[in-house]
Amino acid sequence: MPSTTTTTTPLKKPYISLTLLFVITRIALFSLALLTPSPAYDSSTNLILPPPDDANVGAIWLVLTKLAERLTRWDAIYFVKVSERGYLFEQEWAFGWGFTTVVGFFGRVLVKLSPTTIPDPYPYIFSGIVIANISHLFSVFVLYKLTQHVFKGEGERQLSFLAAALHVLSPAGLFLAAPYSESLFSLLTFVGYLIYAKSTSVSATAITRNAGTLLTGVVFSISTMVRSNGLLNGSIFLHDFILELMSFAGEPQVGTFVRIVVLGVSGVLVAVGLAVPQGIAWLDYCTIGEGEGVEKAEWCSHTIPSIYFWVQEKYWNVGLFRYWKVSNIPLFLLAAPMLAILIYSGSIALSGKLQLPVQSSPSSSKKNTQPSQDAKANQLLLLRKLAIPQVLLAVLAIFSYHVQIINRLGSGCVVWYWWVAVSILGDARGVREQGVAGKLGKWTVRWMVMYGLVQAVLFAGFLPPA
Repeated sequence: MPSTTTTTTPLKKPYISLTLLFVITRIALFSLALLTPSPAYDSSTNLILPPPDDANVGAIWLVLTKLAERLTRWDAIYFVKVSERGYLFEQEWAFGWGFTTVVGFFGRVLVKLSPTTIPDPYPYIFSGIVIANISHLFSVFVLYKLTQHVFKGEGERQLSFLAAALHVLSPAGLFLAAPYSESLFSLLTFVGYLIYAKSTSVSATAITRNAGTLLTGVVFSISTMVRSNGLLNGSIFLHDFILELMSFAGEPQVGTFVRIVVLGVSGVLVAVGLAVPQGIAWLDYCTIGEGEGVEKAEWCSHTIPSIYFWVQEKYWNVGLFRYWKVSNIPLFLLAAPMLAILIYSGSIALSGKLQLPVQSSPSSSKKNTQPSQDAKANQLLLLRKLAIPQVLLAVLAIFSYHVQIINRLGSGCVVWYWWVAVSILGDARGVREQGVAGKLGKWTVRWMVMYGLVQAVLFAGFLPPA
């Protein structure tokens, strides 16, 4: 029987072990970024940075500014500039209002607290980097707790540690360490999942269930302000709403009616997360007086006046089948592994087959640590619901998004981490029913590490894919 002792020692102090793994990966990624040859392929970063003065600065400041320069690539340039001076150009509204607001706030705090003058935009770059890294580390901890709650039974601590460790090694790589919104989005999403999972457990009372659902809606709303794809988490409420509506139609009850209202309000809260930034932009662009001699933006006259969807289509060519071009085939191939993992693991959860593998042995039969039948059914239902936004994200990436971004957007999904962890743990326990899943899990980890390392060099060099 294969040994599982490799996870025994880290399990004694999981948070310390996960933090150590996080620090090691950050050192590796930051080292690769600093060692990447400069100047970069694209000089856009240098246009927003002050002229370098290497001769009159200390070694620490030199390293920090070099690292900041390597991490301010692609969309990070927009995030930093918007955080520094607000939304100035129309196309900048494609970048999450929630994230830029948080980065801008702490950037200004840094400016006020700093004993020396820090030239712009470095306070906002540092703010974005710190927020991204702290958010990523905390999301690792939350995923550990979420996995423990969802998978109750023999080996739950091993599974929880493996899943959390996989999030550390996410193929999103340096995107989770740079001034990008993915880390904060993942943290908020995982917190929302944890609240929802606890509030819908078998032992939860009606009050706990409804209060937890509303709180989940608030957290999902904030996450949607950070990244618009947080809207997909509303599908969880929609699933419950439909089931409760069918139940009420068959047997009307006050408790069911209240539950329907709570789910409806929670779903609206998620939508509000997308609507708030649109409303702010609408006030800026669409309330110009007739006599002021300024034409209103074209999107102001749309049935749904959304600046976000307008600029995504106009400036980034985002839309149904718009990315389906021969020239983009390499990007589809690059995204194929992540897409396959998201869809396959999601389908496993939707079919009710994503379960913690239990090794059949005399020792395990003596100690029954498995959940009750009701708890098991509730677990499988929860897994199905959490798989819905993951599969929807993958499908949208294929048909509407710039498909390569799925390698970083996937960091905010949880089911695929669990599938990889279950596959590896099942293989380690010698559970033959896992078939080739254990091998697939191990190869997935190898791909994650290799892609993350290569992507770090490409990102630091301002090279695609972004």
